[in-house]
Amino acid sequence: MSGKLFHIDGEQYEKPLLTRAELSMAVKCLKCLKVMKEKDEIKCFQCEAVYHIKCGGLSNASFDAVTNAKNVKWFYNCSLKVLPNVKMLANFVKDNNVRIEAKIEEINDLNAVARDELKQIKNQKKGNNIVMFNLPEKEDNVNRVKNRIKKLSSDVNNHDIEKIFKLEHMAKSKISPILIGMKDDAIKGTVMKNSFKLKSLSDDLDLAWSTSRIKKLVDEEKANQPSSLKLLFRVKGTIGKWRIVKLKKPEK
Repeated sequence: MSGKLFHIDGEQYEKPLLTRAELSMAVKCLKCLKVMKEKDEIKCFQCEAVYHIKCGGLSNASFDAVTNAKNVKWFYNCSLKVLPNVKMLANFVKDNNVRIEAKIEEINDLNAVARDELKQIKNQKKGNNIVMFNLPEKEDNVNRVKNRIKKLSSDVNNHDIEKIFKLEHMAKSKISPILIGMKDDAIKGTVMKNSFKLKSLSDDLDLAWSTSRIKKLVDEEKANQPSSLKLLFRVKGTIGKWRIVKLKKPEK
């Protein structure tokens, strides 16, 4: 029993099973723009557009042969015209990749040159180092070393000394050497030229440092005591390991 006929895009259909909104979203043939019927479509392998079998220029026998063959791809006529452009694009991409690879190789060569130059700079910096041995460890070793170096020559200042740090000694019982990094080879040469002065400078600086440190310890101890107490302060112990002894002042 046939129902009422509906006209959609010039085609007659019985009462549709889909709503009008669903029909507006239905797949249409790209050539005739009519809604596709079931089992009456073929898709272009290149552009993936869908066509009626007849709109695609196929007979039913040709359609069966294409759909049943596993290794056969169907192209619509306009897609075949696009293929040369695809080949041109592929060649362009290939040439572009060759240029990119050449640029990467050039960058790698520049990086290798930069690494060699950096290595040379580091080796040159190592040549500007001075190692000082047998310097007793104290709290302000950095300042003591700077003062010793600057006392050797008036041409040396703080900016000429780039780094000072202690090198770990294999034998813990021995005093660790001190590495001093000078700004350049000329400053290092000035220091080494006057290094014979280090012996006398060591004694003078140690005495000045000891006097300053002892005074600071006594002043700190006095500040911690009540002002009402009349005390005398004496320093005992070896250099750098002092202790304060408090004695009561004798009555006059």
